[in-house]
Amino acid sequence: MSFKLSWSLFLIPLFFAYCKKPKQLSDLENLNVEIEYQTSPCFGKCPFFILTVYKGGIVRFEGKKFVRKFGTYVKKLKKRDYKKLKKAFIEANLWSLENSYSGNIPDIPKHRISFFHNGKQKTIIGDMTRPEIVLDLENQLEAIAQNEVNWTVLEVPNPELQDFYIKDELVIGLKRRTDIKEWIKKYPNWNMEVLSSISKPRNIWVIRFEKPDFNPAQVANWLSMDEEINVLEFNKKDSEVKE
Repeated sequence: MSFKLSWSLFLIPLFFAYCKKPKQLSDLENLNVEIEYQTSPCFGKCPFFILTVYKGGIVRFEGKKFVRKFGTYVKKLKKRDYKKLKKAFIEANLWSLENSYSGNIPDIPKHRISFFHNGKQKTIIGDMTRPEIVLDLENQLEAIAQNEVNWTVLEVPNPELQDFYIKDELVIGLKRRTDIKEWIKKYPNWNMEVLSSISKPRNIWVIRFEKPDFNPAQVANWLSMDEEINVLEFNKKDSEVKE
């Protein structure tokens, strides 16, 4: 079997099968949504997630790519924090703003914010040009999303890895000036070791790792956030590298 290098970042790969949501999520679907905030993917490593705030302060975070909380998590905001957030949305008077704010810069991630109040819905989509009042609301939601405290895991995607991939071996391409031995030291709990070099000039290596608490999708997501990596995929069985 031949092995061909891909110079695009290998994220949550297409060889993962579809993973169904667990039954626990159906309980959330019966709650009333008050606020929803969604970021979009981009060509680079933009965090891609959906944050939903339900009536009463229940929050659901769905981490898609380039996020530390990969999967679906839920928690309840403190009463004062929930009231403060809702008050900020009411006082922002989003209905006085446009529905879309877009600039001319390509590959800028979009941000979508929705507010449901008194039987009405207001959705604003924009990139870097969106108003300060919208940015302020988004910053409050970003703070909730990035907070790592008191989340309960509802689902971590664990799709099946196809048989021709090796679950504990990765092909890692690093930036030209990154030393593989020094890079490995960033992950002391992964027990990484270099197995072989695919291309020393291009700084591409095959490594073995141990991360029993992460499934393959988590491994791919976590390492995809590393700014020193520009090639990332699982190694293939019985592969012959052709440069």
